[in-house]
Amino acid sequence: MIKKQPNTTPEVVAIREVPGTSYVILPGKRLARLLKVSTYNGKQYYNPIVGGTLSRVSVAELDTLLDKPKAD
Repeated sequence: MIKKQPNTTPEVVAIREVPGTSYVILPGKRLARLLKVSTYNGKQYYNPIVGGTLSRVSVAELDTLLDKPKAD
C-alpha cells in the first residue's frame, strides 16, 4: 500500500497594493501601510505608530521577533 505524502506547500496569499498610496490589502480584508527603513548611526529602523505614539523599532529587533516561536 502506498502512503500519500502530506501536502507541505505553503498557501499562497494575495497582497494587493492600493494604487497611489503606501497601503496594501492583506488577507481577511485587513489594511496595512508599508513603512520605509530609516538609518540612524548606521543602524536601520522602522518608525511605526503604536498606541497613538510614534516609536522606533530596529530591523534587528524585528528579526528576533520573527525568529521566536509563537506562544500558545
